[in-house]
Amino acid sequence: MKSITVASCKIGNLPYNCHFKVFESMILPILCYGSEVWGHQYYDVIEKVQRKWCINFFGVSNYTPKEAILGKCGRLPVFVHTLKRCINYWLKLIEMPNNRLPKQEIGRAHV
Repeated sequence: MKSITVASCKIGNLPYNCHFKVFESMILPILCYGSEVWGHQYYDVIEKVQRKWCINFFGVSNYTPKEAILGKCGRLPVFVHTLKRCINYWLKLIEMPNNRLPKQEIGRAHV
C-alpha cells in the first residue's frame, strides 16, 4: 500500500481525469491480471488499492466510508471490472469449438 501512496504523490496535482487515467492504465491492469479465472470472487485487498488511490486524490481520512469515497470519485468497485472480464471469458469459452484446449479443460474440471 505504501507504493500506492508514493505513486499517487509523485504524479502530483493532476486534474481528476488525468489522475484516474493513470490508475486505469497503470494500476487497474495489474489488479485485474488473470481475473478471467478468479474474477467471480470479491477480494477486499484489491478494493483497498482503489480506495487508497481515491483517498490520496481527495486527501480525506482513511476512516471515510468506502461507499462515500467511491461515490465521490464516481467509480465502480474493481470487482465489477473483474466480474465483467470473467463473464466475457466464459462467454468466449462457450463459443469455442470443442477441440480447443481451454474448452476441453473446463469440461474436465466440472466433471
